[in-house]
Amino acid sequence: GSNISQIFGTLGVEGTANLYLINPNGINFGNNARLDIRGSFIATTADGIRLGEQGLFSATEPETSDLLTIQPGAFFTNALRQHQAQIRNQGNLAVGSGQRLILSADTITSTGSLRARAGTVEVSGSQISLLDNTEINVSGPNGGGSVIIGNQETSRTFIGPNVEIRADAITQGNGGRVIISGNEITGFYGTIRARGGQISGNGGYVEISGQEYLILRGDADTSAMNGFAGTLLVDSTDIIIANGSQEDAIDEINPEIANNSDTADAILTTPLSQLDNLAATTLYETLMEDFSRSNNFVLQASNDIVIDDLEDNELNLKSGSEVMVFTADADRDGVGDFRMEDTFFDTIRTNGTNIAISGANITVGNIDTSIPPVRDTGQLLDTATVISDSPGVPFQFIFISGTISEETDVDLYQIFLTGGGTFSARTTEGTELDTQLFLFDEEGIGIYANDDDTDCGGCPQSLLPAGNPLTPTEPGIYYLGISGFGVEPVSEAGDIFPDGDDTGDFTSIDEADQLGSELPLVGWEDRSGFEIGDYTIILTGVEAEMPTFAEFDDESAQIIDSGSISLNATNGTIRTNDLKTISTSGEGGSISLQATEDIVFDESLVRTYGVRGGGDITLTSRNFSTNDADILAVAARTGNAGDVTITVTDTVDVSQSVLSTGVIPDATGNGGDLTIDTQRLIVRDGSQVGSGTLGDGDGGTVTIRAQEVDVVGIGEVELLVETSNNNSSFSGLFTDVLPRATGDGGTIFIDTERLRVREGASINTSTAGQGDGGFISIQAKEIEVIGTSPDGQFRSNLILGVNQRATGNGGNLSIETERLTVEDGAELRASTSGQGNAGNVEIYATERVTLSGFSPTLGFSSAISANTESNATGIGGEIFIQTPTLSLDNGAVITAKSQTDASAGEISLDVDTLALTNGAQIFTSSFKGGDAGNITINASEKITVSGIDPTYNERLARVGRNSIDPDGSASAIASRATQTGKAGSLNLNTKTFSASGRALVTVSSTGTGVAGTLDISADTIQLDNGFLNAKTSAGDQGNITLSNAKLIFLRNNSGITTNARDTATGGNITITTDFLVTSKGSNITANAILGRGGNITISAIGIFSDRSSKITASSQLGIDGSVTLNTPEVNPAQALDKLPVDVVDTSNQIITDCAASSGNSFLVTGKGGIPANPAGVLRGQVVVPDLRLMVDQGTTQLSNRRRSRSWRKRTLGYNRPDQAQPITKKKSPIIEAQGWIINQKGIVELVPYPAQGNYSSWNSSFNYRCFRE
Repeated sequence: GSNISQIFGTLGVEGTANLYLINPNGINFGNNARLDIRGSFIATTADGIRLGEQGLFSATEPETSDLLTIQPGAFFTNALRQHQAQIRNQGNLAVGSGQRLILSADTITSTGSLRARAGTVEVSGSQISLLDNTEINVSGPNGGGSVIIGNQETSRTFIGPNVEIRADAITQGNGGRVIISGNEITGFYGTIRARGGQISGNGGYVEISGQEYLILRGDADTSAMNGFAGTLLVDSTDIIIANGSQEDAIDEINPEIANNSDTADAILTTPLSQLDNLAATTLYETLMEDFSRSNNFVLQASNDIVIDDLEDNELNLKSGSEVMVFTADADRDGVGDFRMEDTFFDTIRTNGTNIAISGANITVGNIDTSIPPVRDTGQLLDTATVISDSPGVPFQFIFISGTISEETDVDLYQIFLTGGGTFSARTTEGTELDTQLFLFDEEGIGIYANDDDTDCGGCPQSLLPAGNPLTPTEPGIYYLGISGFGVEPVSEAGDIFPDGDDTGDFTSIDEADQLGSELPLVGWEDRSGFEIGDYTIILTGVEAEMPTFAEFDDESAQIIDSGSISLNATNGTIRTNDLKTISTSGEGGSISLQATEDIVFDESLVRTYGVRGGGDITLTSRNFSTNDADILAVAARTGNAGDVTITVTDTVDVSQSVLSTGVIPDATGNGGDLTIDTQRLIVRDGSQVGSGTLGDGDGGTVTIRAQEVDVVGIGEVELLVETSNNNSSFSGLFTDVLPRATGDGGTIFIDTERLRVREGASINTSTAGQGDGGFISIQAKEIEVIGTSPDGQFRSNLILGVNQRATGNGGNLSIETERLTVEDGAELRASTSGQGNAGNVEIYATERVTLSGFSPTLGFSSAISANTESNATGIGGEIFIQTPTLSLDNGAVITAKSQTDASAGEISLDVDTLALTNGAQIFTSSFKGGDAGNITINASEKITVSGIDPTYNERLARVGRNSIDPDGSASAIASRATQTGKAGSLNLNTKTFSASGRALVTVSSTGTGVAGTLDISADTIQLDNGFLNAKTSAGDQGNITLSNAKLIFLRNNSGITTNARDTATGGNITITTDFLVTSKGSNITANAILGRGGNITISAIGIFSDRSSKITASSQLGIDGSVTLNTPEVNPAQALDKLPVDVVDTSNQIITDCAASSGNSFLVTGKGGIPANPAGVLRGQVVVPDLRLMVDQGTTQLSNRRRSRSWRKRTLGYNRPDQAQPITKKKSPIIEAQGWIINQKGIVELVPYPAQGNYSSWNSSFNYRCFRE
């Protein structure tokens, strides 16, 4: 028929059968309508129902029905729209436990109730409106059921303000599922409950979506008393979180009005183009805050999510859930951002709940998931914690402990002073932050303040002293305030005290004398960085009921971890201000950022902090950049600091920022690891990247893997590493043990193609506490350490140090590279100034190591050093370098010095060629009682030492001896002792050794310590105004041994000297060579003054010396030494041919005019030379060779003297070739001489052609009488 079904009474069936009510014309359930069924109930205005695969029931054509199954399938939903029939429910419809209740029509309106205990209620249609006091209840004792309002065919849905939907687990079990949807628009003003059981169980799942527009003004609760909260999903195309509350909305409706028909009609009938008038898709700030109390909510938009500028500057989400999710670009089409309009002041605060944000691009202000203090002391007079408000017991000391939990936190205590100027307050050494103390009178008028203790010269503690002229003398109520440095009290007129941050006076008592000093305290302003941590205050002159007070009751405080932060930009960039996950009772939460493009921190603080451990920080993007930002993973009290992991495919650019993981003072735990994987890393403008420990624990490991690493310059950054310049810090990578810390420093691993440390930057693993310094391990194809900072105050360097007052050994520096360059005053240094040994420096370079130049400002030489500095008790480290080519130029040095009674380290070089030019030096030295180290150089080809540094004297006069590394202007290899220590020994092994241009090789002692020994083993030793000496002032050491030489050649005032001063004995000189040549004022001396002269022993085939040179071993006032020359005896008879039997008197054969001059002789020795007579032939095996400089057999193999050592090779494949490639040269033919001529220099030359010309020029002067006819 064509009538609507009217149900005014009870509708039921026998048993547990399901009941289907189908009427395409419509169905109306009146006020008294009821169901009496234990099975499921389906009411629909569809034409029919599909029953399984083949079954069919048709309401309009019953004769065509095929009832093969009793389980209903799909409705003929197209008929719903065609008939536009409706179902109205005013009754109370209920089905059996666990059963289904389904209403399906084109339009559905309900003001009654729908119940299915632990079952399912489904309402579907093109338009759905639940009005008045509609109730849907699927709650069950062991778990909630399901409610589905709307489906893919639903265009608009309205849920009125008094509508309640329940899907609770009443006793135990999980809450149920409630899904409300509309393709065009959903207006939700009602209440949903899907809570977990009272005994056990988790909350349920609620989804409210409006595909185009969503008006969300209602409430949802998925909490659980003894389980985890459930999930609330809010879904639309665009979502705006607006300032204020929903009462401000123009679509707000009055819940006291029964039907709210105007709003319902507007939502159900208004064209989409006009829905902006209803503020569609706008969620209000207070509603979001209410949702967070009892739900894990997911805010999901296919396009944008925007948080408007909030008047109170925070979206303060409650801590009743585990996670809050904001998902923009939910359909992943690359269109849809998450954005906060006010990125400077506005904060999303979760109070310990995790937060996850995703979108194509993300722009956020501040996110804080920190756990609030359990009982925080107030900041103003009316919220101050009362220590005492009347006279009590005058304890000698009163102790107050508390926590500054965030940078703006201030704790204010009310105290009662005994008067008489006896009051004092000071923070203890265990205080974790840089504190300030303030005292106010009973009215809140400022009296005096202090921001650092005068007794410790600017340490973090603070002191309000007794007996100061400003100390109160009248008994009564006062207020004591404590804050981190930079937080300042204000009155309505302005500042009360001078700002220590502006004055820079950290030790004075500040009187309340500013504009606001005459008015009471009304607030606090934060004017600088962040300071948080625990404190303890000791008071005197205060009366109270007990001697100790705590801001928190540790026994009752619950250990709670901070929430985590997750940001994911699926198709773009993340920009943030501050991100903080802080817990003062548990662990800090993790922070994870992932972007397909860039992550940008600009003036940002990203910090995870926990008293039981810090969370991890993970950043993944294409590019990552910071500007004036701090990224910190910190642990306090107990627990380890979190790890910092940065994975970037292109560039990491850290500018004027800090990336660090560490343990704060007095805490127990290890620093976390910091890992950066990228194509290029830039650390600049004073930025510091690393892991350190200030407490009881080891530093973490810093690992850098990049194609290029640039560490550049200095800047003004809050210092994590102490420097001599309080206004600047160097850019650097570090793993430090800082003062007051106990633990070992971590290791720095760098794996890169190119490492550049420039303009005062540093890579540092020093220890200033009680623990060993960390290691530095670098693998790079090319390493450059160059220059100083622009102001000349900081040297570019790689440092492993044991600082003053530190106890521990320095770490080692290991470098594997192809090329290492140290220039313009930069340095590689392993030193000790404390109680521990310096570390070692090991360098393996497959091509070359180059050191050159000095700092033009302070005169620092480019250097590789391993020193024992003043006040140190440990020994110096060792330096080992292996490379084919090692060159030092223009004042550069390799040095191992001792300025204490501890010994200096040793230097070992394994090279092909070594060149020291223009004042460059390699030396070990002792300036006190410690011994200088030995120097061993194995150079398979040559060692060259030449020239002086022409700027040396000017630099020395300008900057002083302490800044100048070289000892003298000459290029040198030296081991020296100046006081009681011994000089070390030099062992040089090479093929060719040369020293020229005033260059020097020495093992001298100018103090009471003995000189070392100098041993040179070389094929050729050449001194051209060069010097080998072993001068001494005490003892009988200072010997020189030159061995295995074929030629030793001294000229131009060169010297080999073992002279002694005072009573010392001259050293011995031992020379073994084929030929020794001394000329032009060159000397070999072993002289003494009061002691005995040394001994000189020379073993040579030939010794050649001109009259200007000498060999002496004398003593001015003592016994002369000895000079022993060991040359082979020559017997002329052994080389003569046997004379003929008939002896010819030669005197008759030679004209007397040709007689030899007096005193001359001619001796011929050897065999195979000239024949017995001119007609004879050459005899024996000795023949005249081809003396031309030609290549044998047409080719030559470049010299590649193989070393007995095995070369260390990089794992990255930068290996040294075993042999050079051969070079081919064409052989010149040998041509027989055809004549001879006299050239312009008067020298006879054989020529390959017959000579012609006039020979009278020489015939006329030749005496033919000297020839036999």
